[in-house]
Amino acid sequence: MSRRIPWLLAVGVAVLLTALPVAPAVAEVIETPGSISGTVTLRDGDFVGGAANAAVSLWSWNESSSDWTAAGLGAQTDAAGNYTFPTVPPGDYTLQFAVAGAPLTFLGGATDPAKAVHLDVALDAVLTGVDVTVDAYGSISASVVYQESPGGPQIPLDHGEVSFWKLDAPAGLYRPVLEGAVSVVNGAFSTPSLEAGTYGIQVLADPQSGIGSEYYVDARYWVDGIDVVVEPGEAVDLGTLVLEPRYFDVGRIAGANRFETAVEISRFIATDGERAPVVYITNAFNFPDALAAGPAAIRRGGVILSTDPTALPDVVAQRLQELDPVRVVILGDGNSVSPAVESTIRSLVPAAEVARLGAGDRYSTAELIVRDTFATTGATLALIATGRNYPDALAAGPAAGLYDVPVILVDGRGALDDRTRALLQDLGVTEAVIIGGTPSVGNQVEDDLIGELGSGAVTRLAGGDRYETASLINEYFFAESDYAFITTGTNFADALTGGPLAGALGAPLFLSPQACLPPRVIDDMLHQQVAGVWLFGGTPSLAPAVEELVSC
Repeated sequence: MSRRIPWLLAVGVAVLLTALPVAPAVAEVIETPGSISGTVTLRDGDFVGGAANAAVSLWSWNESSSDWTAAGLGAQTDAAGNYTFPTVPPGDYTLQFAVAGAPLTFLGGATDPAKAVHLDVALDAVLTGVDVTVDAYGSISASVVYQESPGGPQIPLDHGEVSFWKLDAPAGLYRPVLEGAVSVVNGAFSTPSLEAGTYGIQVLADPQSGIGSEYYVDARYWVDGIDVVVEPGEAVDLGTLVLEPRYFDVGRIAGANRFETAVEISRFIATDGERAPVVYITNAFNFPDALAAGPAAIRRGGVILSTDPTALPDVVAQRLQELDPVRVVILGDGNSVSPAVESTIRSLVPAAEVARLGAGDRYSTAELIVRDTFATTGATLALIATGRNYPDALAAGPAAGLYDVPVILVDGRGALDDRTRALLQDLGVTEAVIIGGTPSVGNQVEDDLIGELGSGAVTRLAGGDRYETASLINEYFFAESDYAFITTGTNFADALTGGPLAGALGAPLFLSPQACLPPRVIDDMLHQQVAGVWLFGGTPSLAPAVEELVSC
């Protein structure tokens, strides 16, 4: 039943309603999406043209995960390689292209969305000509045979593998690819799905087979190898690669004394006429101050020269002038390297920055060296070694250099001290490798490191003696290496100044008794595919039998 309102009352209500203020109309804002279109071009051998039926996906910045992720929008190219995204909400984007027979690539050719070309899509933006050229996969193949003597029969290799390194031209580095090695099967190998580019190639036989490895082509060392260029879609046939019997090239770097040996080693790091970025000067007769200097010299591309604590030897003074270093770092306080030696150094290289890193004890000095080298970049891994003796820390130096991490010295007895805890925290260390057994670095230090970093983040490498520990370091940190270095395990001088050369070449440093070589060293060098062996020091340090690789 309807309710009737008196006429006068109805008029009053109407007047009241007309007297009330009227809210202004709110305009509706509509965000008009943008669009993206372009062409995908495929290079595949002689063919250069549109990539038909390629999948194109849109990636956007994800604020919640702080990462680039797929945005859920996809398109497909037509027969001419054209694609379009007709409606793209405003935002930051990149594109991923999936072309049959070619690697996944992002806009600009990057394989990482963070390094790709990014697009800022605004309201009503019409982005055309967002093009990309994709190179088809190529391949490399070859036959591999073993020939024991010149003119002898060529036997197909039945066990072997091939490693590949691709040149990263902007960085000037070769990076390993294919997630390991390709197997040699029935005397041949082939690499499908190989990106176009420039490659270094190494063929390796079973290390126990007596068959040597080689870089393409017929080169024993990386520096002598020839690069292989793979064009887009090209199948490169290298023909027949001939492997020969395994043997070692053995040499010795030595002077008449430890000063001359250090100078001779430095000539391999900085060749004649080459300026050294940094030279570290250390006491030739006392090891503690320089134990942490090896990784520093490796990182800086420098050398270590030794001195008499009270007078700079003439051979060292001459070499210092030849090196004309940008910086000289004197290790230890005035008792280790006297003010008179510092004064001589300043007069010999007046243009160099001369700094002294020395504190009250060996641990404080080592900390100064580590902070001077790694403070600005930090290090997630650290090698922990005793500062009470030299073999473990010096054997670890090249490994630390290879991974660009410090060797941190500890007393090893009792608990981990607050200074070391602070150093680990300041560097951002999340993983530690203890070098040496419990007589060198005790269980309490290990327990404290586990408390700091977690049980899965602490590893100990400890052998029955210093020689076995050095081998364990090399097995843990080094894979294949063209070179290996051997130094006496009963003196520190040659290992100290030789460590930077081993580190510069990414090569392991083995310790040996004076008279003969530990059998394990031969085994390790075989497995690491070593071709060249260098000894540090003269025959008083390492006998001729060591140079002949005679095992104990």
